[in-house]
Amino acid sequence: MSNPVPHDEPIGRDRAIREFELEYGFEAPIARVFVILGDIHQWPTEQSPRMLVRKDLERVGIGFADMTRATLTFAPGAASATRVRIRHELCKSDEQVRMWQSYWAELAKSIRDRLAI
Repeated sequence: MSNPVPHDEPIGRDRAIREFELEYGFEAPIARVFVILGDIHQWPTEQSPRMLVRKDLERVGIGFADMTRATLTFAPGAASATRVRIRHELCKSDEQVRMWQSYWAELAKSIRDRLAI
């Protein structure tokens, strides 16, 4: 006979895990934005990003040193613009969420600066 598990208790999942989604628009064709974000060697190195998944012009999955991960999904926007949706998972605290939101905002700004050249 097995021991019953309470139904309201998550199994194998940390209740403190947080995730969030962000979306950024870029005034450039999807191929140009993907070339930048799809090349891990063009990313800032301080968070030790590593490529987990890369599906050309559609999706990129990135793992980080703090054991969080992000999935970036690319979609065409208005005219020749591109929308990038970021889903960042496995954050352990609100502070970590804020740090990653700041990271993504800075990365988006640096990409916009590069695309303006």
